[in-house]
Amino acid sequence: MIELNLTLAIRRLRSKESEKLQNESVSDRISALTGNLAESQRLIDELATEVQLRSEALERLTAEAEEKRNLAALHADEAAAVDALVSRRMQESVDRLERGSRRQQWSFLFLGSVLVAVPIGVIGNFVFEWLK
Repeated sequence: MIELNLTLAIRRLRSKESEKLQNESVSDRISALTGNLAESQRLIDELATEVQLRSEALERLTAEAEEKRNLAALHADEAAAVDALVSRRMQESVDRLERGSRRQQWSFLFLGSVLVAVPIGVIGNFVFEWLK
């Protein structure tokens, strides 16, 4: 039933279109076709312009991305150089502190020895003299 109604509707539309086409003259149809072709050409030109703009934008973005990659690589190299420099400076500082610490330990050892040995020697001499 639905198929029959659909078929009838399609036939009515086709008959109306054919009547319309028969009523229009050839010159009207040609002018309508010319108008449609002009509109199509205008749309094609718009699309071509849009494609051109997008292509240019893509090229700019590609160049910008490449520049950013180069900068990132450059920054990575700089970061590695700074890291090496900081590590070297820290190691130099640690070495300098260790040398100072060793020097200080030897100084304390010497001072301690002198401060302990001299009084013991003096006391030993007094005791030895006293025992004599």
